[in-house]
Amino acid sequence: MRRAILTFLAITVVSGFCYAKSKVECVQHLTSLKGQNQKRLNQLENLIKSQFTDTEGNELQTLLDERSELRLKQNFIDRLHYRIENRYSGQSLKGFLHEEILQLSLNEALQNTATPQYWQYLKTMSSAVKDLPETGEDPLAFVENYLRKIPMKNHPQAAMKWRRDYINGFDSETARGSSQEDAADKLDESLRRLDYLKYKDSEAETQPIDQFKLGLNDLRPKS
Repeated sequence: MRRAILTFLAITVVSGFCYAKSKVECVQHLTSLKGQNQKRLNQLENLIKSQFTDTEGNELQTLLDERSELRLKQNFIDRLHYRIENRYSGQSLKGFLHEEILQLSLNEALQNTATPQYWQYLKTMSSAVKDLPETGEDPLAFVENYLRKIPMKNHPQAAMKWRRDYINGFDSETARGSSQEDAADKLDESLRRLDYLKYKDSEAETQPIDQFKLGLNDLRPKS
């Protein structure tokens, strides 16, 4: 019976849990990311201003393109921040992000001034979040990495390669992890150690009483 319970617990540990993150933690995460992006935006604007007359066309366009893309990503972070602050209540973060990002993509696609590159990027991101393994991975950190590593230009190809590398990397880590039997053995060993420590604590508590009794015996008249 003990072994069955340990194996069940080990399966739970090895399989992993759905990632839990509070609303406050999510908001703090996005606020930090927004601050980092804004810092880069300020740097780009200063570069563009300082090099506007001296920089060649291609180099200047590269800076302008990066600035435009970062502003779109900043817009996405603002909108996601609002949705988390007003709609997230502790449910599955992965499921929440998938649905909300997909809705943001749809809303953008329906705009009269829709930017295809933008809404398609969000739609692909939503799909990537949906396919994220349930392993205790932070879905919001996944979104952050997606924003950092996947450019909007040619994003379907870049996203496909990045997702493949990411999943392969995850599978490799999982393969190197403990088996259910190993995890059960380790858990059993830990519980046995805990039982031993409890026994030692109990023994330490009764030892002064035993010593006191021995002292009384020494004081009794010897026959």
